[in-house]
Amino acid sequence: NVLDKYIEKEALHAMMAVLTKKQRNLIYQNYVLDKTHQEIADGMGIARGSVTRSVNQALERIRRKFDFETADEQEYPANRKSGKRFSLYQ
Repeated sequence: NVLDKYIEKEALHAMMAVLTKKQRNLIYQNYVLDKTHQEIADGMGIARGSVTRSVNQALERIRRKFDFETADEQEYPANRKSGKRFSLYQ
């Protein structure tokens, strides 16, 4: 459906707009180009841990800004109060 695609595109633009230029670049490489964190790190000349941390921070920023919950948080609401961090991939 054309309307659904338009809505998805607008939502993606809104989510990417809350990120820094570096975070947008990392998310693009990781999710659109399907590169691993190691491949991104090698290409940028930085440590893999730095890529992982930055990607996680970007996902957390999106999650907080748009009030997303992961499946684990929906299933176990008490985990939200504990401050436990979650991955969007769970």
